Order: sequence, then structure tokens, then C-alpha cells
Amino acid sequence: LETEAYLLAEDVENFANEPLSFTGPGTLEFSNVFPVENAVSIEINTSSSNIADLDLYLFFWSGTAWEQRASSATSSSNETIFLADPADGNWLVAIDNYSGPEGTFNMEKTLLVRNPGIIATIDENGPIPANTPVSIQVTYNADLADGINQGSLFVGPPEAPHLKEIPII
Repeated sequence: LETEAYLLAEDVENFANEPLSFTGPGTLEFSNVFPVENAVSIEINTSSSNIADLDLYLFFWSGTAWEQRASSATSSSNETIFLADPADGNWLVAIDNYSGPEGTFNMEKTLLVRNPGIIATIDENGPIPANTPVSIQVTYNADLADGINQGSLFVGPPEAPHLKEIPII
């Protein structure tokens, strides 16, 4: 049985009433490059009160080119992308003002990032027979912030070490 544990931190960036031109469908009128390291997920949400249809795209820099990894292209300005376990590196979020006219948009980009500070240990070595109780000791060695601190504990066999996620609050 294997374990992995870490604290979670949110890195949120808001873009409010950002100006957006209109050059026609299929053109990316806005882009923002951001680094990702040790992230659990990327979540991006858009809205606009004066542009009817935005399309949202997420690209990863492969080292030679930007590769599209996700998109949200409904017929509204409320678009959402959620990407679990993104690779470390540079990412680019882009918006196509699909319908026009020129206007403004809002975007919230949230990275959920793994931070050290929780340690999970088990006393068992080797295979564990089915229905055998196993104790997992979880300790922390980080300065915790005021309020609620969150983390995750993953448990599973060596072939699937993230088989079960147990939230830590």
C-alpha cells in the first residue's frame, strides 16, 4: 500500500472588465501566459455582460509549439474549463470573441497547487490481504494559516497509488 499527502493552496487571478476587440470568429483576441508548477488542477471561468458569445481555449507549451489541451465553446459568454493534473510548464489561456461586438469580459483563473506539509505513513510492508484493517498516521509539519486548511491523502496499491483520495480539512 502506498500513500501520498499534501496541503492544497489556491492561486486565483481575476480579470475584471477586460477590454476585448472583435476581429471575427476564429480569432483569439485575448491571451495570457502563466506558469504552472506542482498543480492539482486549472479552472478557468469567463463571463460578459455585453458580448453574447465567447469561446475559451487552453494551450500548453510543448517546447516547440502551443498545443491545445482544452476548450469551452458554447453559444454563451459563460465558459468553463477544468483540467486535472496539468503538466508543469507554461500554459496559455485564450479567448475568441466569437459573436462581437467589441466589449469587456471577466475571467477567473484558479490553480489548485500541491504544497508540502502533510506526511502520511503506514506500518505495513508488502502485500496486504483483503479486508485487513490498516492504520495510516497523518501528521503535519507546516505552519498552518488561520481558518480552514485543506489537503489530500491518496492511498492505493503500487500499480494505482492514487486509487482513493481522502480529503483533509
